Amino acid sequence: MGTGRRPARGLCGAAGVRCVRGRQRLSGILIALAVAAAGCSAASSPGSGQVNRSAGPFAADLERLAAPIEACIVRHDTANPAFHGCADWHSAVHATFSLFAISRLTGDLAYRGVARQAAGGRPAIEMAVEEVQASRLTEELPYGYSWSLILDTEARIEGDTQFDGLAGVTAAALAKWLTSMAPVELARSALSQEYSNTIWPVACLLIWSRVTRQARYTALALQLAGYLLTEAEQRWVCSSDGGGSYGFFAPCSLLAITAWLAGRNAGITRPILDALAAYQPLPENNMAAVHSAGLNFSRSWGDIAAYNLTGSAEWLGRFEHLFGYEMRLDDIWAGSYYLYAHWVAQFGVFGVWLKNLRLAG
Repeated sequence: MGTGRRPARGLCGAAGVRCVRGRQRLSGILIALAVAAAGCSAASSPGSGQVNRSAGPFAADLERLAAPIEACIVRHDTANPAFHGCADWHSAVHATFSLFAISRLTGDLAYRGVARQAAGGRPAIEMAVEEVQASRLTEELPYGYSWSLILDTEARIEGDTQFDGLAGVTAAALAKWLTSMAPVELARSALSQEYSNTIWPVACLLIWSRVTRQARYTALALQLAGYLLTEAEQRWVCSSDGGGSYGFFAPCSLLAITAWLAGRNAGITRPILDALAAYQPLPENNMAAVHSAGLNFSRSWGDIAAYNLTGSAEWLGRFEHLFGYEMRLDDIWAGSYYLYAHWVAQFGVFGVWLKNLRLAG
């Protein structure tokens, strides 16, 4: 394993990218959800007033983050018909999301063109749906499936429905997976800093179902959020390495996102807010593992949620501090391809995207 230092231009393939850009246990609910999933593509898209269309002062940051994302998404690192770059399926999914988001937030349509070309269009995406249905991507449950909902959310904001079939089957799979476990198991896995974390799929279901107006999924996600947001669970998650250490997730920040999406307020999320206020940037020389490289970004997500919970601009300042610190570590997020450059930048994009997300009541 390398040190993660910035590679020569050839590794990220910046010149090649410019050429590409130039060319451009709830069984009753589950039954209802299965029926709803069949009509997923008919759900209405959000109104334009729900989403800011400008990244503002973060536009330049997004353009910097786009470089390693563009470089990895055009690769063929796996045999998947769609989402075959970025070393693995889930990273390719959140890379596709990221370029769609960067395109909308910066106004540069070339990023969207790169993402669409890499995904391969509806035939390839339909083959990805078949992969999910045939249980050939079960290793992506819940983490990668959850990212597919974020991808569809962003695409649908712009009226693009090409990923809605994929979102329909992954949402159904996530609902089945989440409701197959007892509440105590759901709560216990909330501490995971890695792929099996249970807060992440609940948060993604909330985002996706609210933006795409999937009422039954929203109801399910809110019920699951109720188990995760008890005061005891808040204290347990946020006092037990909730800021992360070895993994890419800061569980307390994910819990903050869930609390915001579930309509909680500052008064009943005090354990979360108190913990978030203590998080500091993780220095480059103090990362416990490769996945720790994503923690400054994922910690910052909680500050966006805290701002929405409290209305205090202090939290936006904290977001900018954590985000800005990680942006200065470009020898990591734009560095070693297989360690960092195929995934870390996408975590930064998600933070800016979350900052600009507006949800209907």
